[in-house]
Amino acid sequence: MKRYIKSLLAFVAIAVLANSCKGFLDETDQSKFLPRTADHYSSALLGEFNYKYAPNSYIQFMTDDLQDANTVTQNNSTREIYQPYFCWQKDVEMNMTSYVRTDQSSYWAYCYKVIALCNNLLENIDGVSESTVAEINYVKAEAYFIRAFLYFNLVNLYGEPYENADQAKDALGVPWKGSTGTDTYYNRESLATVYDHILSDIENSLSHLAASGLKYDNVYKISEEAVTIFLSRVHLFMKNYDKVITTLDPIMKKAKLFDYSGIASTQTYEPGNGETIYCYGANTSNNVYSACTNAYFEADWGLFESYQEDDQRREKWFTWGVNSDKEITYIRPYKHVYSNMGQCFIRYSEAYLNRAEAFAFKNSITVAKADVGTVISNRVLSKMENVTLPDTQDELIKYIYDERHREFCYEDYYRWFDLRRMGEKYRPEIKRTFKVYNSMAYIRTDTYYLRKNDPNYTLALPYKEKENNPMIMDYDRFDKVPE
Repeated sequence: MKRYIKSLLAFVAIAVLANSCKGFLDETDQSKFLPRTADHYSSALLGEFNYKYAPNSYIQFMTDDLQDANTVTQNNSTREIYQPYFCWQKDVEMNMTSYVRTDQSSYWAYCYKVIALCNNLLENIDGVSESTVAEINYVKAEAYFIRAFLYFNLVNLYGEPYENADQAKDALGVPWKGSTGTDTYYNRESLATVYDHILSDIENSLSHLAASGLKYDNVYKISEEAVTIFLSRVHLFMKNYDKVITTLDPIMKKAKLFDYSGIASTQTYEPGNGETIYCYGANTSNNVYSACTNAYFEADWGLFESYQEDDQRREKWFTWGVNSDKEITYIRPYKHVYSNMGQCFIRYSEAYLNRAEAFAFKNSITVAKADVGTVISNRVLSKMENVTLPDTQDELIKYIYDERHREFCYEDYYRWFDLRRMGEKYRPEIKRTFKVYNSMAYIRTDTYYLRKNDPNYTLALPYKEKENNPMIMDYDRFDKVPE
């Protein structure tokens, strides 16, 4: 990583600004690409994040959102690429059939590239001469938020799961880079250190938003409400349940949910619905949808069957086929087809479910059930008529995790991150099968398990990163063999 991140951080901010700011940079001297306004900086940053962000959709193949397709009849190179993730292998970059390595470092590199851009912005934006203090403060808020968001994703992919404050002091995090300097040797910080930086960045984002006083009627621009929900997410992962509640309480009166029973069209994420308050990421289909459309994999049937029949999420977010006996033959995810926006969101439903979980862990059963009920009532035609929420703490917590699965399936990293943080008490053991073919001939069906306490919930660092920096400490995943 010394060469990889170091060179990346040294040059990427200048390069990205140069490429993103064409048309408003000082063209009189091609060696001086200097943004002149806060909006120039914001355009460069959001051009990389809002427009280009795409989660590593290979991660979804490790979740219980998917299963091997019932209709698959042969192996192919696409299935072989996904198989190491799908079967939770120690080395997810190594093809299990051809033993050829596929480079999976792009998301890691992308995150540190945009982080470098955030650092450059925060260090230089005060020097612009054609913007108000309010405008500068708002763009700083964007940079702090995006940096925190990307580090949160990195540490929940490559860092150890957060169990408690004491464990986090010694657990592996990820390298933290909070400035544009390049003379520092980068190593992995502790999990606690990374989370402390994330919290600091989010608080800085909120304080600069307040100082700016600016509000935009635009879901591609951050708001106090969106950043607050993200802050509650971080506290939830840290098990700071009191802080989840106090963080969310000020915005809950305006936390509007969109009643799916009143949908005239099939687009559940449109900005005018009042529930979607922030959107980021490219408006493109990802590997999950293409792999399922081609019948290599399909939606997990257990997830699909967990919805009530009149749950509109079931109707809107899945497609399925039936045979002549009207029996379902395949189920495919179809969630983001119903949006003209990017593929990732912050929605008010997360606020309700975050707070419900926090209440449940505090054994405040009545208010926890009220928050869960609010989400269900806006998703199911029969509202709460056919729903009986558990009265005991453990069962209610399990129900909330299941409801989060129904609500956030196939979105960003929600499900994988939820599985990581549940702990053995609530985390399901995942069993899956994978059909093995030799050319077009079926050989066998292998069975794999992801255990409740499985170490493979944490990814090893990308091979390219370790190759460039062989001294960096890596996480020790286990080999997986069929059982």
